[in-house]
Amino acid sequence: MTQTLPDIEKQNWKQLASVQVGGAICLPLLLVGHELAKHGDPISKLFSILWGNLLLFALALIAGFMSTKRNLTTVEHASLYFGPKGRLFFAFILSCSMLGWFAIQTQSMGGDLYHYVHQLHGTGGLPAQSWKTLLSISLAALMIAGVFFWGLQFFTWLSHICIPLLIGTIGYVVYQTEPLSWIRELSLNQLSVSLWDGRGVSLVLASSMAATIDLPTFYRHADSQNAPVIASVANYLIAMPLVQIAGICLYYGTQASTVSEALGTYSSLPWKTWIVCFMLLAGWTTNNINLYSAALSFKSLYKGMSLSTAMGITGVIGCLLVLIPVLEQFDLALNLMGIFVVAMGGVMFTAYLLEGYGIETRPSFVWLAWFAGMATGLCTLFWPHWGSGAPVLDAGIVAILALLVIQLSGEFRNSQHTILREIG
Repeated sequence: MTQTLPDIEKQNWKQLASVQVGGAICLPLLLVGHELAKHGDPISKLFSILWGNLLLFALALIAGFMSTKRNLTTVEHASLYFGPKGRLFFAFILSCSMLGWFAIQTQSMGGDLYHYVHQLHGTGGLPAQSWKTLLSISLAALMIAGVFFWGLQFFTWLSHICIPLLIGTIGYVVYQTEPLSWIRELSLNQLSVSLWDGRGVSLVLASSMAATIDLPTFYRHADSQNAPVIASVANYLIAMPLVQIAGICLYYGTQASTVSEALGTYSSLPWKTWIVCFMLLAGWTTNNINLYSAALSFKSLYKGMSLSTAMGITGVIGCLLVLIPVLEQFDLALNLMGIFVVAMGGVMFTAYLLEGYGIETRPSFVWLAWFAGMATGLCTLFWPHWGSGAPVLDAGIVAILALLVIQLSGEFRNSQHTILREIG
């Protein structure tokens, strides 16, 4: 089942890191930091960023080990543990999650572009929401065309161009808004500090869970075993925390209600023009990865489907999702996507680790563990007092523990039967 990729598709750690870091420097992660800052004290939110990214980093390392052991996509890995039906369901869940991110990102880009055009020339008689939808659909069509014609090599090239521009823009705005202002506010108000904030950790996990679970799809292009490890360090321990912390600084430095307002604090037209370009660049880089990942997952649903066909179908679905106001329910949408994906990814990674100890998991056990994790996550999402306050984390932990208990109980029963047969 393992495939050998041509040398032209192999990537060293710098190329892998460039694509992943380019995806990390994006509006959703800025938005996560911005949303975190709205609730509770800043230090607690910094700990939320720390715990969330450490957990994601651990999952990324497992994904890297899987990729170097078997040169397969995430969905192809899932079929080894969930069985043929699980392969289809995993592909469907992962594709829906990535397309959900595609819709959120595109709506954010369309809204920012609308506000810029409206300030310059007005927007005629059409309602604001109609303009935002029209612009979002247009942007989605352009991104679909870009992924369709250029593929993964296009992402790498685009990341090399965009990363310095994106870093420079975020850094400049954070510097201008006095990043230490929130620390002064903390010391003056003497806010209590909590080392654990379940809602914040869940938001950090949910924001990158689907991309983390789908890392084997990208890490299979690694030219060495060390490449995924170095790329994960650059992404999860450096780039992502810094972008999320920048979102916190933007909130306390500007008190703006949205990220685009915070970035556009300065009223000069050239700066506002650049901010719109920044929003489009950041969204374009990330959304290309989302759409490519969704297409690869969707391709696994039907044997013989070409990548171009899958790209066309997922592109149409993505455009339809853009018509739904997903961005307005950002927190809820993020947690729902995270719960379904982390439960499946958690049991898949656990099954892989058990495989290293010579324990072969049964698909029925994997399914039961996933259902237990998913049900737990949904319960703690709507009834927070039932869990840790982090529904995505609750779903992952219960799914992992359920698989361990079920599998090891089965192994114990089998060993007992073997002993009884030998005695008899």
